[in-house]
Amino acid sequence: MQRFASKVATVGAILIVIATADHTAAQTSAPQGQRIAETHWSGRTSWDGPSLEAGEWTLYFRSDGVLVYSTGGAALDNGHWRQRDTLVTFETNNYTTVFVGFAHSDVLEGVTYNSNGQQGTGAFRRQSSNGAEICPQNMVALRGTTAPLVCACPPGIAVATVWGDQSAYTDDSHICTAAIHAGIVTAQAGGRITVTPRPGRDSYPASNMNGVTTLPYGSWEASYTVGVARPDGKAK
Repeated sequence: MQRFASKVATVGAILIVIATADHTAAQTSAPQGQRIAETHWSGRTSWDGPSLEAGEWTLYFRSDGVLVYSTGGAALDNGHWRQRDTLVTFETNNYTTVFVGFAHSDVLEGVTYNSNGQQGTGAFRRQSSNGAEICPQNMVALRGTTAPLVCACPPGIAVATVWGDQSAYTDDSHICTAAIHAGIVTAQAGGRITVTPRPGRDSYPASNMNGVTTLPYGSWEASYTVGVARPDGKAK
């Protein structure tokens, strides 16, 4: 217990120091290539101890200090982040997970703590148009963004639920299944795609294309479309 209290005190001290600094100044003082506002990252946390499994994460650092994140199938916007030079911290809802680390090039690495007092590591890579990370399950964690996301659907896609058609899929629809439906990739081969966030619609029709049957839905607040990614990995 004393060990955990010491860890929490250390992390808390770092968070308090950074929190008292002006957020805009923190962003300005960060090197141009290291600024993380309005960027998307993916990676994993690994915990010490055999009973804890590693978790896959997607992160979106909003410029207002809110962290939008997805892990374990859940997409939430109740996190917060701070940056001072290359030092980056973030915490999820009620400090369920706390991360303290450093951004260098397109990599963010550091130490993680959970509310049970366990320690682990976190490693994330920036998603950029120069390369394609594995696609997230859906676009809910990136709701509110406008920039197209270039990502890769792995071979052997397991078909999952999709609502809507190629003109607009609800943003909680399975991205790679939507790409199969739209004819961008095949389930066997997978491939690179571009996912573009779109506004919500009043209704989404069902459709049957390329071996995938989508479901209809009524009003939904956000959507996306899928398209081909250029060979150089940029949005087309």
